[in-house]
Amino acid sequence: MKKNRLPPEMILFIGDDEVTVRYDYDPGENQWFDARAGVGSPGYPAEAWITEINLGNGFVDPDECKGIDLDALNDQLLERICDLEAAEQGERDEAEYRAWRDDMDLLSKRDA
Repeated sequence: MKKNRLPPEMILFIGDDEVTVRYDYDPGENQWFDARAGVGSPGYPAEAWITEINLGNGFVDPDECKGIDLDALNDQLLERICDLEAAEQGERDEAEYRAWRDDMDLLSKRDA
């Protein structure tokens, strides 16, 4: 299972104002099907939802924050999470490539 490295709180913006949110996140699932067994999953997209929000006076339930576009904040949150996961995947890809390159260097030295 992939270790979750996302921060438990994130700073988002309402206009120029910073707000801190706590959230839950479901990374979703890719669509898959195993024809031999006849089973699969239609897949579902990633989803994030704000569980608490701090507008500067402590964390409260988002439903208590009147006049705030929670859908826009959730979209902003999901976008930030996707950016963090993409950066993390890029780091893993780079580390895997470096390991492969090091292996190829060792093999070429051994064969020389």
